[in-house]
Amino acid sequence: MNEWGPGLATILGIVEGLTEFLPVSSTGHLILVGHALGFDGELAASAEISIQLGAILAVIAYERHKLASVIGQAGREQQGVLAMIRTRGTTSWSKILIASWATHPNFWFLIGLGIAFLPAAAIGFFTHNWIKSRLFTPQTVAVSSIVGGLIILAVAARRDRARVHQLEQVNLTSAFWIGVAQCASLLPGMSRSGSTIIGGLLVGLDRKVATEYSFFSPSRL
Repeated sequence: MNEWGPGLATILGIVEGLTEFLPVSSTGHLILVGHALGFDGELAASAEISIQLGAILAVIAYERHKLASVIGQAGREQQGVLAMIRTRGTTSWSKILIASWATHPNFWFLIGLGIAFLPAAAIGFFTHNWIKSRLFTPQTVAVSSIVGGLIILAVAARRDRARVHQLEQVNLTSAFWIGVAQCASLLPGMSRSGSTIIGGLLVGLDRKVATEYSFFSPSRL
């Protein structure tokens, strides 16, 4: 089965559905299954990327109420941020930011998601064609999966106490470093959700918050 059609699309769709929401690489599994079925080349690489649209839409549908709430509240909080800036007088910018962080958590949460998006977006912009043409191979997936699994085991074994227990408490610095961790997922075989969760754990998020953050991560959406 090496030609694109309903049968192959169904198989790859099932593989995507089974792997997307686990800390394993759905792209890597699509590459391995496609290779085993004789489906490779430029069309396969494009299909492996586009077929993940279903998982993205599933996340949006499942988290629609949370997304609508966060976006709606962030829109209202933006007005408060602007008001604080206009009336700041002689108040320092650092004090303004600290006060705004405490009173406008949804606004800054969305800003943090944007910051988390930047590192992988920047690297991906310049290396996308090279990665797509050179690294979408079973060999890369195998090595990346093994290395990624070892990293997950090492981080999971750490005894550091989590400092962040609510999603809205993820600050901008933590968001940036989570974004840096997400750069690993540019390699086929490295999980996007796994990279996000590991990055979150390393910067002090508890496991629940790190997992939830991975669902909101721009690398997924």
